[in-house]
Amino acid sequence: TCTFDVIPADNTAPAVSCPPDQNVFFDAACTYTLLDYTGLAIVNDNCGVASIVQSPVVGTVITNTTTVTITVTDLSGNVNTCSFDVIPTDNILPTITCPGNQVVSLSSTCDYTLIDFAPLVVANDNCAVISLVQSPVIGTVITTTQTITYTATDAAGNSVSCTFDVDPIDDTPPALTCPADQSVSFTASCDYILPDYTATIATTDNCGAPVLTQSPLPGTAITATQTVTITSTDGAGNISTFNFDVLPADNTPPTIMSCPPDQNEYVGVSCKYTIPD
Repeated sequence: TCTFDVIPADNTAPAVSCPPDQNVFFDAACTYTLLDYTGLAIVNDNCGVASIVQSPVVGTVITNTTTVTITVTDLSGNVNTCSFDVIPTDNILPTITCPGNQVVSLSSTCDYTLIDFAPLVVANDNCAVISLVQSPVIGTVITTTQTITYTATDAAGNSVSCTFDVDPIDDTPPALTCPADQSVSFTASCDYILPDYTATIATTDNCGAPVLTQSPLPGTAITATQTVTITSTDGAGNISTFNFDVLPADNTPPTIMSCPPDQNEYVGVSCKYTIPD
């Protein structure tokens, strides 16, 4: 007789099938922590599996597309692998906070040119804001209240908006040019009637024609130095005032109504005559 051994060996690698690519979402820190994907792999072996290993390991933090490899080793040391991608994307909207309504002053031409309000806007995103857009754009000329919209957009195209109003007001008082003090003469009744000085006074305003008023009113009779106040009021209620004095004087000489006739008088003993009062 003779003998020999038949030594069976397992040289068949395990069969392994990975899951499809995994589309996942970034967290608030713009990262993604890898899960345990070994449970998603389909594994078979003719003689039993010794280990299933994932690389990168569970808990690895990623910030972009990462290939995950599943390695299966059977009891005989045969190895097979498969891989798939974990694709993180950002679906978190940015946050944005606009300032309160802005009260601004109209210019000398009664308009306002929009400035860049971006320094007043607070925008944040988990993966960084890449654009902050103002509408209407910087340099737009407005004359009334205008709603401003700011839109923040991140790298993934997520966007969010906020609004506030720009309220232009006219706070510029009118320009007013008044005359110097007025020296005038009393009338025959020893008074002076104030004329309408507003007709001769120049006034301008950035937002239209202002209205002039006079105090005391035209037609007021004065008998002494009188301060006259001219007030210019625009459509927004802004006021400019100017004062000057009217100084009446008596420039009319008296009138002698009549004189007596020639007087025939006699001299005294001294050959003189004293004129009486």
